[in-house]
Amino acid sequence: MHKINMYLWGMARYNRGMKKNLFSKNGFFKGARPACPEFCRGELVEGFTLIELLVVIVIIGVMTGVVLVAASRTRIKAADAEIMTNLAIIQSKAELYYDKNNTFGIETVNCDNPVTGNMLTDNIEIKMALAAAKKASGGQTTDVVCVLSDNKGPGTNGLSKTWAVSVKLKSDPTKWWCVDWKNVASTTSLSAATSTSGTDTNGWGDPTGIAKCP
Repeated sequence: MHKINMYLWGMARYNRGMKKNLFSKNGFFKGARPACPEFCRGELVEGFTLIELLVVIVIIGVMTGVVLVAASRTRIKAADAEIMTNLAIIQSKAELYYDKNNTFGIETVNCDNPVTGNMLTDNIEIKMALAAAKKASGGQTTDVVCVLSDNKGPGTNGLSKTWAVSVKLKSDPTKWWCVDWKNVASTTSLSAATSTSGTDTNGWGDPTGIAKCP
């Protein structure tokens, strides 16, 4: 019995010593080191080959190109939609202008600097819609054409009874979106032109001087 007690007492002292050596005062384990990575033991770690990296780069490049093309097409379609929407606004506001004034105002063939006293200058909503449509098309002076004409044809400085506005489409520079006083809204391949009394120039209007979409 005495021997057993001595054995237990010795084991207890041994355990306390081990605990003292292995643990710091704050109770954390000391002396332990993290496991050595494989490469520091002289073992090779398998990684990506150059060919694999090149394949990944090529795939990323192709996917990026597809996304950019799709985004470009979306922007072009959105620009065309904006052109059509703004010209529809012009069409509706022109009707209100006529109802109030019994005319579309002094005739003109200039969108950017029309003579004062017509729907292009007097109505702020028409002005804003025309500017927005021009910007969506490309912002150039040649991208938009306006015609306000009396029945004698542009150039007679009369009060216009007819009008037409066309804007070049972003998706196809050879096509124009045209609206006019007869509530026509259509695509035409004819660039904007004007008609004079007795002469139909490039299909824009008719011999009586009425402005309309070709």
